[in-house]
Amino acid sequence: MKLEKALASMDRRMSKVWRTMDSPPDAQALTCNEYDYLKTVQILGNPRLSEIAEDLSVKKPSATSMIMRLEKQGMVQRSPCPEDRRASRISLTEKSQELLRHDDVFYASFADQIRHKLSEKDCNELTRLLTLAAE
Repeated sequence: MKLEKALASMDRRMSKVWRTMDSPPDAQALTCNEYDYLKTVQILGNPRLSEIAEDLSVKKPSATSMIMRLEKQGMVQRSPCPEDRRASRISLTEKSQELLRHDDVFYASFADQIRHKLSEKDCNELTRLLTLAAE
């Protein structure tokens, strides 16, 4: 099987697993872009807007617009940046943290399914290759 087909097949499998899980109602309302911003805030840990824009390779006005939208949805909140009074720090709200915790459950479940199909050696190799590809 070609890599392209294998990736498409994996995506379909993940979608099937995702659909079988109980997801919070707010998860259905998020766009992929909004989700990406939430994951970025989570990974960067209370970043400034400029850090979000840089990490996502978007212009600052685009990041500002998306953060404002997520703020209106109650997904993020701003707080003054102690290092720079002109800037603010972006953090996740309990609402968005709950959505992202659900993702952790999904990925753990999916990883367990893979572990049951592959040997420990193959799982370690898959982890190594996926990590390499994600860099």
